[in-house]
Amino acid sequence: MISPGLHLFLTRVMPHVVFPNLSKLTNIGLRVAFHQACMMPYIQGTLLFVSAAMQPASSVQERIEAGKKRWSEKWRMGFTVSLMYWPLVNTAMYTLVRPAFMNLYADVASLCFSTVMSYILYRDCA
Repeated sequence: MISPGLHLFLTRVMPHVVFPNLSKLTNIGLRVAFHQACMMPYIQGTLLFVSAAMQPASSVQERIEAGKKRWSEKWRMGFTVSLMYWPLVNTAMYTLVRPAFMNLYADVASLCFSTVMSYILYRDCA
């Protein structure tokens, strides 16, 4: 569920986030900061709220409540893990990866991140 939004962001938004008058290092830093500011809420919402809302429940309201509950319990942990992971991944992407391969790189990185987050979210489940 993360990949479609990430794909649109990388192909439609990020090509316009270029600062030609600034140095390459500053350009990369600003792109990483913009990427983090825009995509972290989307990724966190998808992984925390939507994954809980997709769990079995008898009504839509119960699914929404499950999503809200997981969000309120786990968002700080998810935010912290995101800050440790995504800036490094995005810096490598905007420094080393050709634009044609950015979606593939980001999809693999989001799969790895989703795996880590799933482990963190469900490690205390019986």
